[in-house]
Amino acid sequence: MNLKRDLPHIPFTEDFWGFANAGTQLADLHINYESVPKYDGLEYIETPDMQIDWRVEKMKFSKDKTQL
Repeated sequence: MNLKRDLPHIPFTEDFWGFANAGTQLADLHINYESVPKYDGLEYIETPDMQIDWRVEKMKFSKDKTQL
């Protein structure tokens, strides 16, 4: 969405407060992301013989869309 050209689209829904509460939680994550506890559910996979470079140049999905 390009907010310079378009207005934001606000969908009509029966559960307005569900969306409003989810938006509040999402805004809180965006603003306070540095204080969120570390998520331990991720598996760290390292390829042997490959130098680690933390700079991301381009992100893309694998063909089966299970890895980023």
